[in-house]
Amino acid sequence: IPMNARKVVLELFVSSHGDDEFWYSNPPNSYILANNLTTGGNGAFREVFAKIDGSVVASEVPFPVVYTKGINPLFWQPVVAIGAFDLPSYDFDLTPVLGSILDGKNHSFELGVTNAIKYWLVDGNLHVWLDKDSACVQAHVGVVKPPEVKQSFEYDFKQLDGSFEIEVERKSQSSGWVASSYGNFTTSIEKKLKFKNKIKY
Repeated sequence: IPMNARKVVLELFVSSHGDDEFWYSNPPNSYILANNLTTGGNGAFREVFAKIDGSVVASEVPFPVVYTKGINPLFWQPVVAIGAFDLPSYDFDLTPVLGSILDGKNHSFELGVTNAIKYWLVDGNLHVWLDKDSACVQAHVGVVKPPEVKQSFEYDFKQLDGSFEIEVERKSQSSGWVASSYGNFTTSIEKKLKFKNKIKY
């Protein structure tokens, strides 16, 4: 990261394929093992995340994109599902944690998907705003509360018949300031995620 960076936004692109193409309908592994199935598993919750030096700095539940001819080919004539031709991207403002990486040292960026099975394509762009009037800026990380995750699962099945419900809540908070020729700016971000999925076979 250039030493005169005053704002940083990570843009993530993600798409699911293979056994995880319809991840939002995947049953839990216990159901698959009990019925000797070969379908995709790991439940119906996925979350794309970004880590800096091993710490989660951003996360989002990906939008369930149905590609052309997905699920039932007759659904998509003559139109296609939302995002099929233009995958959504996800922007994460990393300015609050700029102070932790604006030190001239090498840092690791990791992208991934929680509970993923084969296969996902994940890529990103790092958008950096520079202070052209300064060789370096000052930045400091204030409050960073790592994501607190609460998960609840309810599974009830007998042979192939059953229902599965997942509820996930996640809270995170980060703040930090940047002092540049543009002035002193404090950026605070609070995020609360609620996810619920119910599947019935």
